[in-house]
Amino acid sequence: MKNLLAILLLLSIGNLAISQDRIGLRIENYSGVNGLYLNPSSGTHLPYSWDLNIISLEQFTDNNYAFVRNANLGQVLRNSDNIVLVSTVENENQIPADALVADYNTGDDVYYAQNNTQIMGPSFLFNLNNQHSFGIMTAVRAAGGTRDLPGILGYREFDSEELDDEFLVKPFKMAGAAWSEIGLHYGYNNGYNLSFGVNAKYLMGYEGFYMNSYRTTGLVKRPDNEIEFLTGDVEFGLTNTYVEDQEFNGIKRNGGGISLDIGATYLVERAYDDGYVLKIGASILDLGYINFNQNAEQHRFSNIDLNTATNIDLDDYFALTEYQDFIDLANSDVYGSNQSAQGNGFTLMLPTALSIQADYSITPNVFINGLIIQHVPLGRNRIVRTDVLAITPRFESRWFGAMLPVSMLNYDQVHVGLALRLGWITIGSENLASLMGSSNFTGSDLYFALKVNPFKLRERDGKWKSQDKRGVRKRGNGKVKCYYKF
Repeated sequence: MKNLLAILLLLSIGNLAISQDRIGLRIENYSGVNGLYLNPSSGTHLPYSWDLNIISLEQFTDNNYAFVRNANLGQVLRNSDNIVLVSTVENENQIPADALVADYNTGDDVYYAQNNTQIMGPSFLFNLNNQHSFGIMTAVRAAGGTRDLPGILGYREFDSEELDDEFLVKPFKMAGAAWSEIGLHYGYNNGYNLSFGVNAKYLMGYEGFYMNSYRTTGLVKRPDNEIEFLTGDVEFGLTNTYVEDQEFNGIKRNGGGISLDIGATYLVERAYDDGYVLKIGASILDLGYINFNQNAEQHRFSNIDLNTATNIDLDDYFALTEYQDFIDLANSDVYGSNQSAQGNGFTLMLPTALSIQADYSITPNVFINGLIIQHVPLGRNRIVRTDVLAITPRFESRWFGAMLPVSMLNYDQVHVGLALRLGWITIGSENLASLMGSSNFTGSDLYFALKVNPFKLRERDGKWKSQDKRGVRKRGNGKVKCYYKF
């Protein structure tokens, strides 16, 4: 049990060196190629002819399972080797005064833990006459976690269960993967107010795992750290590149797949002056899969019922250091033989989501953006995605932008962030509280982008030129173009 808790805590505070749906990189009219990850139709609204992303680093981590007491991101990073889990000591007085204390939440019906990392490499977007957009994107991504871990598996809830009393664990899922992708983009504007776009990506899968509990599991706590399984049906799969050979020998490709992003945007034109009044967009993101067919295995412990009920000594599992020993012992405990193996590969669905965006222009430089990202549960084995509901006021001009996103994650936690763009550099976070102060640290959010695009917009001198044959007017004083009907 303590191993499970440690894994979940690692999901919540690990990999904070470098995120999916980072608002400060996606919603501006000057987002360029980065905005394609939120809505691929945004490519036709580029206020300059091309945009080159040199590198973007994005990291998102959040959970409601565990936390580090009275700490922020900097303190966690500086003291990562001096964090003590309360579950590893008999008395908290034993914890050194200079150590950070990791504790567990309690009282939630469902726990979640999610991590998402993205490194976007050289990526290019080209806009042809505001009617067609073409692009190429490269990225390395890692995502994983769980959204529905039953509350009874919380450390304190489990610890408070009485010996010899049966308790029930509802079904749950968790999954994760690391992959790279290369994508091609095309966007089309109909010459008036409507545009469409698509990103088609080829995926190279490196590591992946999933675990599904398909039915309610009946458990009984026994003395001496033993658990009795009464009923259950659990399946899991993973790539075994590193669990069987723990020395790092370079990245190994263990599978491949494809994905699509599809989007559309409609602009409500301003009847006077420049710019739009309202921009409305909708998109489907990460519609695809990765098939892990090398160095991969799948197991299922099913048909566990009262006839096969067995006591499992957790201490035996805690003492193991090799993955295969874990599988062998589990098979021995449940079946008495190696019956769990199901196959040598598995498929993971990507964290598919539906996104709706609305951007209202208060003045040509001041906007307020509304954003909804709702995960779409496709497939039996799927990577979870964070649900986002956000309102973001912002100021933007050609060489400066400032955003203040207020977001609710998984309809549970509210975060306030800040993003700043100075020319070609953007830096931001959607969880400022995690970077400063001393509240309970449950995760953090950081992103950075370095890009290059033309010094000047499409037109100079701040004057309107005559409309082109598609009814598009443009100006170059740092404000975006406007669309209107004939």
